[in-house]
Amino acid sequence: MKKDEFIEVLDIGSEKVVCVVGKVVENDIHIIGLAEHTSEGLERGVIKSIDKTAETIQKVVEEVEQQVGRRIKKVHIGIKGEHIETTRVRSIINISRTNKEITEDDKNQVLYSVKNQVSVGEDKNILKIIPITYSVDGQSGMLDPKGMEASQLEIEAYVVTAATIVLNNLYKAVNNAGFKITSVSYNQIALADVCLVPEEKEVGVLLIDIGSNLTDISVYKNKRVFFNKELPIGGDLIVSDVSFGLRTSIVRARELVKQYGLAYFPKDAEDFEIKFLAVDGITERRVTQYSLTEIINARVEEIFGIIVAELDRNDINYNIPAGIVVTGGTAKLKYIEDVAKEKLNIPVRKGLVQNMQGIEDAISDMSYNTAIGLVNYLHQTASFDKQLFTYSRKKVPIFLNLKRKLEKVF
Repeated sequence: MKKDEFIEVLDIGSEKVVCVVGKVVENDIHIIGLAEHTSEGLERGVIKSIDKTAETIQKVVEEVEQQVGRRIKKVHIGIKGEHIETTRVRSIINISRTNKEITEDDKNQVLYSVKNQVSVGEDKNILKIIPITYSVDGQSGMLDPKGMEASQLEIEAYVVTAATIVLNNLYKAVNNAGFKITSVSYNQIALADVCLVPEEKEVGVLLIDIGSNLTDISVYKNKRVFFNKELPIGGDLIVSDVSFGLRTSIVRARELVKQYGLAYFPKDAEDFEIKFLAVDGITERRVTQYSLTEIINARVEEIFGIIVAELDRNDINYNIPAGIVVTGGTAKLKYIEDVAKEKLNIPVRKGLVQNMQGIEDAISDMSYNTAIGLVNYLHQTASFDKQLFTYSRKKVPIFLNLKRKLEKVF
């Protein structure tokens, strides 16, 4: 990537949109702009209202434009959701030429030959193909076969597919907001590169990203992902439990969790009383932090219990050498790593962004890890992903561009 180039990303999450701008200066990334807005048009990463989502996108991008002092016309998109599926697939090619030395072109050929091995209906599109390991003439376990001599090159790869209707609606929402999409990436691939260190990915690590209503679990080994699953659980369940248990509104329950929430109550912790308003907004209620923690802890333990069950169901040995890295907005709960350690009986740490410069509040907040990870991912891939999904973009209506320009003036 060239000097002083800007990377502009939209992270379309489970219920909010985050826009982040990174500036590449002498190959270093500086986060120079970031904004977020929740959207009534999103639910579990799926667009339920194109108009409302477009409105949110427009707001969040324009807020970042004011921060960075420049217009944004094109954006790179990161997506997640239950509609995304990952499948392990094998494919093989013959090297029939006289010179049998495997080249980069051979690696690309076998990688994209995987596409022909996947049965994808009209309701699904291939979003990304990720190499796991190669085999040359039957010898397996090769991470990079380039330069080796062989008559056959085989690959095992992860194929990431996304629902066609979700991708189409995503393009429509961004287009209606007045912007064009340059590329689409799967959030979890981008997240790993900023939360994990290379040594963890090499020896084996479990990355758990707990969002508001989706939790993603990914297992890495030999620097490659070999298991990934999104689960329909997250921090909103905790907030809902607190709202129900304390008979207060969702908004106040979220504030209580954010300000006083603990994943578990340590024996040496001092208890104290917390005042809050009931659901009517008038009646004053009180709860001890210990009682609040009991509500939160029950749901946190259930979340990790579901994760353990999912790993067991897929025969994944979670006694992983590098342990667990837990990240995401819900992972900001104090002592959540202790609950994870108790449930899985291996070391746990929180996944903060590594080796990044810029807005400190953004870099240190795990809520923004995915969006920042997308900036890093796009910088590392330089030319960006080869787009396996295509969408016939319509021209942005003239009145939308005019509306944006007029809003800048007035």
